[in-house]
Amino acid sequence: MFYKQKIQTMMKNKKQFLIYTILIVGGIIIGRVIFGGTKENSSQQISSNENIEQKAEVWTCSMHPQIRKSQPGKCPICGMDLIPLALEENIGEEMNRISLSESAIKIADVQTFIIQKASPTKEIRLTGKIKPDERKTNVITARFAGRIEKLYVNFTGQQVQQGEKLASIYSPDLITAQKELFEAFKFKQSHPEYYQAAKNKLKLWSLTEKQIEQIEQNGEPQNYFDILSPLSGTIMKKEVALGDYLNEGTLLFEIANLSTVWVLFDAYESDLPWIKTTDKVTF
Repeated sequence: MFYKQKIQTMMKNKKQFLIYTILIVGGIIIGRVIFGGTKENSSQQISSNENIEQKAEVWTCSMHPQIRKSQPGKCPICGMDLIPLALEENIGEEMNRISLSESAIKIADVQTFIIQKASPTKEIRLTGKIKPDERKTNVITARFAGRIEKLYVNFTGQQVQQGEKLASIYSPDLITAQKELFEAFKFKQSHPEYYQAAKNKLKLWSLTEKQIEQIEQNGEPQNYFDILSPLSGTIMKKEVALGDYLNEGTLLFEIANLSTVWVLFDAYESDLPWIKTTDKVTF
């Protein structure tokens, strides 16, 4: 009986020892999982931060990203503190760079130039029209009613000289004005204002002083009046034909001196920054 109780006591103690052992081992494992993992993660985080700080060798300004410095400081533009450039940006910049070997550079025919201050240039192709210089163009109209009796200009593009005859006009109004001049000439000494008014009437019809003197010398009215070219140039427009009846103000001819011409280009708004005076133009 006593032996049996001793065996039971020993079994009970062994069982308790086993339970304690399991609890101790379990506690150790749980402690390592909880405290050991956190310490390891913390060490990894500290190591990662240290690596970032070591690799963040480029400092920039958040307001002026073109500023790049190798150490902390102030932005030279706004004075703000510089911040480290993100590691990903450094990596991105490295990926955007292309490196070529010497042989590859020769094959690609890569050329480099020293950067210098200069005005940019660009060749622009434009369409346009060549027109006469408006400052050297003259329009001839009929100063009085009449009829074309003679026409000396035969075609558009004909060359004429200053003072050359273009046409001869018969005008009853002109004949009447000449008769008035003859009557006023008789009273030139006593009433010079009448004589001067008669001459001015003919001058308003584009008669020159020489033509008026010729009329006075002849003593008889001229039936035809010559239209003379006011300048040397080219007939650009011919609006009349032989025998045409004219009213005052009718367009007869347009003459232009083509020694210098204008070139009117069609330029778009995007072309304007590249166009300036004194630019060289080729056709």
